Parts: sequence; structure tokens; C-alpha cells
Amino acid sequence: MCRQQGASGGGTDSGGGLAATGAEDGGALRALGLVAGTAVLLGGAAFTFTPWRKLRGMR
Repeated sequence: MCRQQGASGGGTDSGGGLAATGAEDGGALRALGLVAGTAVLLGGAAFTFTPWRKLRGMR
């Protein structure tokens, strides 16, 4: 098994051996997902527990 020194091809390298994909900023995406999930759950709860019959006038 022969180990090659240096890069042998086109493309860019970020220095750590992996391509720079922007995945190292996972904290912001996690926070955004938490906020979005909370908004969806609160919206669903508001829709579910709204007293529709009282609002429509008890037909």
C-alpha cells in the first residue's frame, strides 16, 4: 500500500481534509428548527383548542 503525498486532482480543500460545505454552523440551523417546530406546535394547539361553535354563534 503506497501512501500519496499531496493532492492529485482538481477541487478545493479547506485544509482539514474535507470540503467546506458550511455544515460546521449547525447551531444556527438547530435553533431555527427549534423555533419553527415550536411555531408549528403552537399553531396546531391554537387551531385545535379554539371554541369554533362559540365563535360561529351556536347554530
